[in-house]
Amino acid sequence: MSDEEDVERGHPARMPEEKTSRGRVPEDLRSWVAGASLASAGITMALAVAIGAGLGLALDRWLKTTWMVIVGLLIGVAAGFRELFRAVALASREEERAEAERRNRGPGVGGQGPGTGDPE
Repeated sequence: MSDEEDVERGHPARMPEEKTSRGRVPEDLRSWVAGASLASAGITMALAVAIGAGLGLALDRWLKTTWMVIVGLLIGVAAGFRELFRAVALASREEERAEAERRNRGPGVGGQGPGTGDPE
């Protein structure tokens, strides 16, 4: 298999230097990265609520109270929503940056549009 075939298939070990430069995600993977970030925010939300409830329950048993589990749940929900909002803001900024890069490259550059053979 030639290097050109590897690049066309997206093989990361053989992609050109501009696509695999340190700290940059190739353009075709950006949407997957954003989706994974948002999916992990959902998992984080569930874990934050479970950890808050667990700590509240442990404090209830230790202090012989009945209200600490509610406080733990509320703190867990707040922490989960904070992480969710942070992940959505990060994905939004990443999408805006990618869109700005596409606009700055101009028509016909970047794999779509006039001059590339691809329909707009």
